Amino acid sequence: MAPPATVAPFLMGSARALEVVAGLGLAFGIYPRLAAVALLVFLIPATLVAHAFWQVAGTPAFTGQLLNFLKNTAMAGALLFIGATQNQPTMLPQTSEAGRLSADEKPVKAV
Repeated sequence: MAPPATVAPFLMGSARALEVVAGLGLAFGIYPRLAAVALLVFLIPATLVAHAFWQVAGTPAFTGQLLNFLKNTAMAGALLFIGATQNQPTMLPQTSEAGRLSADEKPVKAV
């Protein structure tokens, strides 16, 4: 098994790539549900590891860690909402079955 010193840079790069790709996908409406789930899968363990406020109770760092933990839990709630919502608003136009004309409808010609 590889020592943690050689695995850590790979994991950090992978996490950053996930954040960038999924964040852009979420922002532009490209597979928003998948992007929300991917960010949620990253966010939960990262929050528990990076903002363990219970370990610094009674120190000046407690308030900052608690606030960041609560911020991340709020973002996790928003990602859960996005992941559970069927129809997502998007910045890029998408064609849908509702926007197409049926066979008996004729387009109006401009004169």
